[in-house]
Amino acid sequence: MKYLTKEWYLNKQLADLFDSLKPCEQSTIKDEEFYKEQYDRKFNIFVSNSKSDTVTLTPKNVAEYQFSQYLQWLLSLYNRLPQSITQNIADMRLLALGYATEDNISAIKKHCLKLKEQCDYIWGDAYNGADEIENQLNQQINLENYEQDALCDVKETDGNVFMFFSVHRPLLIENAEIIERETPTAKQVTEWRSNTTEVCAAELSFDGGKYTISFLLESFNDLNETRLWYLTVSGDRIKKL
Repeated sequence: MKYLTKEWYLNKQLADLFDSLKPCEQSTIKDEEFYKEQYDRKFNIFVSNSKSDTVTLTPKNVAEYQFSQYLQWLLSLYNRLPQSITQNIADMRLLALGYATEDNISAIKKHCLKLKEQCDYIWGDAYNGADEIENQLNQQINLENYEQDALCDVKETDGNVFMFFSVHRPLLIENAEIIERETPTAKQVTEWRSNTTEVCAAELSFDGGKYTISFLLESFNDLNETRLWYLTVSGDRIKKL
């Protein structure tokens, strides 16, 4: 990926978070008792609002692990904030639960709005380039429409690569080679049990001889664990079937 990298995607996710923050006077200090109260309250909301039967049908300790994974994901994004902001936050865990002082929310919002503008500009560059290449192919693939669709399967047959999706039409890459594929090993797949792989972003490029389609993908499992990875295929031609 040239434009829509993992770094870009994580920044894009961070840029969308500030709207969920609420002002809280208690967040000026680190208060373990207050944190525990808010943790328990948010956990109960997480369980009751879950759209998946997984949370309600599994033991409580599994649901707690799922929730902790969700909070770890939020923390990993908030830790991408500049130090000039994080040094004023008394408890990053409380921030992950959605609470901060008004001053901190204001600083986070200002940073995130600037970040969103940068991410949107990069996204526009990537898909403007894809449109130009689609014109060369004499076919409108509309690659941006594949975002948030599920990648169901990738098959290599007679030198070609077929990619199948949940909603959108399959893609065929002729005389193709998979040149990048960060999928886990068979042992890791067994241990990790990925259930869904979603397209976060996609790019097209052409080097004068080969067309290359690159996907940034995110895989999920029942425990709320996620993996970001790349899948890149190069070939003589790309077709929507």
